[in-house]
Amino acid sequence: MQKKSAQNYGTSLTPKPISKAWIAVFIIGTLLACLQFARQTYGHGKDFEVFWNAARHLLNSESIYTPSTDPSRVFKYPPWCIWFFIPFGFLDLPIAKIAWGILQGLSLACVWKWLWRIGVQGKWIALTTLTFLGLLNVHAFDGQISLPGLAVLLLTLGKSGPNLFKRIHWGGLAAIAVSSSKVFSMFTLFVVPFRALWTKAFFAMVGILLLTCIPLLLRDPSDSLWGFIQSWFAAMWDGGKTLGWEGVRGKYNQGLGALILRTLEIPESQTEWDLAIALLLAVAIGGLWRKFSQKLNFHSQLVGWIALSAVIHPLPFWYTFIFALPLCAVALQSAWDMRQRVQQIGLLALAILGMIAVAAVSEKTMGSLGLKLVYLSIKSFGVLLCCLTLLWGQISRKAAQSRL
Repeated sequence: MQKKSAQNYGTSLTPKPISKAWIAVFIIGTLLACLQFARQTYGHGKDFEVFWNAARHLLNSESIYTPSTDPSRVFKYPPWCIWFFIPFGFLDLPIAKIAWGILQGLSLACVWKWLWRIGVQGKWIALTTLTFLGLLNVHAFDGQISLPGLAVLLLTLGKSGPNLFKRIHWGGLAAIAVSSSKVFSMFTLFVVPFRALWTKAFFAMVGILLLTCIPLLLRDPSDSLWGFIQSWFAAMWDGGKTLGWEGVRGKYNQGLGALILRTLEIPESQTEWDLAIALLLAVAIGGLWRKFSQKLNFHSQLVGWIALSAVIHPLPFWYTFIFALPLCAVALQSAWDMRQRVQQIGLLALAILGMIAVAAVSEKTMGSLGLKLVYLSIKSFGVLLCCLTLLWGQISRKAAQSRL
């Protein structure tokens, strides 16, 4: 059985044959993932409870940003994201948790399938998944949204590429909605060239998403647009403030911005610093990645943009770095495809080191050393190492071609 050729936006990775054994592994892995995610989210899933409560509030004609006794347990996402959770709001919480867990497992299977279709071999997908088991377990434990969001981005941007915003359609709407769910995750959309991104269809789809907020505005107790926006911003920022230093500046925040603000000893209550540093990092890292990744194939550029959105985010918790899973797999495959043995070994070592830094370094796995590395935002540096692997590989290939 052969893979369908990956669409070529630049030079795609070479599609590889899929054996029946790997198909069997894929099916079994999907079933196990659905079972484990459902079990973990059903038993815990505190973050999913926030999503479910917000959907219930809307169904009961209440504001989705209804205050809670615990500000950290308030819905913080943009208002247009609530429609994704409405179907779960019709279910009782235990059933909704199981359904959300199964959706997370299916989302992981979609990520696997997408990686196969662009040419990543099963062994590298399996190795990456095994390395990411800890982060996947944290994601399932909380019942988070990152994995379904990642699957949507790969199935929309990863399928249509720069053509995604040429016309109004569901794929474009889904990509805009998901990429804006964490606000700074819109960074991912810059994989599309500016001329192909700022189209009439793009702005029309943004307008459609804004129109979906009208029913939510009518249910907001403030009875005004400005009051509704204030409710959203209060939920988004005040919830972060309640996490304290450990949550905002400590080991749970693995962004580069957090490392800078920890070093400068900026109090966690001064959230304007988080915003300013995140914007500066977005401009700096985004500009560098756009410049140096132009010679990479579109799919390699895309996984870089997705993973880097966690690096520049002002509050990326550990599960946010699920966004780096495709990057790690693609970096491993890119290294393996090098023809010269020395370069292949060097790039593989760099990719594996980056993947371990993203997914496997913690106090639990490495003791006091792991804790020190966590406070250095090691996950962000792991993402940068994997990006460097892709760039180094491209430079090496270009040098080899020039010698022919």
